[in-house]
Amino acid sequence: MTSRRATLVAQVTQAVRHAIVGQQLITAGAPVIVAVSGGADSSCLLDVLDRLREAFGVSLHVVHLDHGMRGASAAADAMAVADEARRRGLAYTIARADVARLARQRRANTYAVGRDARHALFTAVAHHIDAQAIALGHQADDLAETVLLHLLRGGGSAGLAGMAQCVGAGAWSPALELHDALVYLAGVIPTPPPNASRAALIRPLLAVSRADTAAYCHEAGIVPREDPGNADRSHRRAWIRHDLVPVMQAANPQLVRTLAQTAAIHASEQEYLCAQVDRLWPTVAQEAPGTITLDGTALAEQHPALQRVILRRAWATLGSSHTLDFAAVERARALLGRGVGARTEWPAGVGVEVAYHGMLVIGTPPALDGPALADDAMHPIVAGQCLALGAAWCLCATPYRAVAPPDRWGVALDPQLLEGTLVVRPRRPGDRLQPIGAAGHRRV
Repeated sequence: MTSRRATLVAQVTQAVRHAIVGQQLITAGAPVIVAVSGGADSSCLLDVLDRLREAFGVSLHVVHLDHGMRGASAAADAMAVADEARRRGLAYTIARADVARLARQRRANTYAVGRDARHALFTAVAHHIDAQAIALGHQADDLAETVLLHLLRGGGSAGLAGMAQCVGAGAWSPALELHDALVYLAGVIPTPPPNASRAALIRPLLAVSRADTAAYCHEAGIVPREDPGNADRSHRRAWIRHDLVPVMQAANPQLVRTLAQTAAIHASEQEYLCAQVDRLWPTVAQEAPGTITLDGTALAEQHPALQRVILRRAWATLGSSHTLDFAAVERARALLGRGVGARTEWPAGVGVEVAYHGMLVIGTPPALDGPALADDAMHPIVAGQCLALGAAWCLCATPYRAVAPPDRWGVALDPQLLEGTLVVRPRRPGDRLQPIGAAGHRRV
């Protein structure tokens, strides 16, 4: 008679093998990084991959980050992970970061900063050992909770797709700006270059439940480390896990499976939309350092669903770590068909502005190559007078006989056509001028 231990271990191992083969998560050759927190999920993942590594022809490299938020308990977790890696004869890297301090400095939440710190560590190790993938311990319940989290926030198809089983190397942020904040406790890794190669993020346990990873550890003789912070209901994800999910499971005992199906549907739809954007992108977008210019006329002809994905693609291409919410996307869509100068603001000082020929320019304002007024006030100026602009620059109204200005900083005005007092102010949307010798008006 087959023991329950053998049955459960075999079932989970087979599920992971099926995911790896079916989704081509791992190929023979380059190493695979295993992110291990010490909890049941990542400990189960490490054990399964250790059983399968010879069959897939890969070596494993264990990586652990102490977030510096639980003192001696977290340090003990790091030591336990290192001990387990040594016991298995695996290479390992252990690092520490003061995530709470970094979160205060960046004015961001600790969850996001912790993720970025892990990404910085993953990137450094992946570049150093030329890894092909970084295996994460997310499982089916994590997927369900992520769908609910995005639903509560108002996410679209991309959010309701939850977690992808494989995230390509270029589709996640390396967060290298945090690498210098890492303190290596074992397996010191040099600072990677700005263009450091990345590996794919893979989630081989995504079809396995949390209950099964815990039972796997128990029956395989593994004693996982538990993070008490996972029970802190002040964190939205913990509240979803401990309060919301049980209530919903009372109405639908198959909630986790149902949400996984929902995520699969949205992931498929998002994949189709992204494929359409891949086809359209070269015809509607022009990329330059810090700027994306979209053909607003061509964009206006697309379905609103494609417009939104294209705008989000532009945002992702700019590489900002800030979240672009639905309202920001809709403000940008509302600019389509508007006149030159119509503008809205996105996070992190990124502007979206209508330029000539209906082009939509998205990016941070370029550095000024000349003087500018410091305010939006109107400053009267008369012939022979100069207006100080700061930094040793000034604007002078000088009588001059030539029709054309003497250089790029000059403009010639016919005083006989001027009415009232001459004033100086910055450009405003809707400003127009009539060049001498030209018919009609032009936008400024």
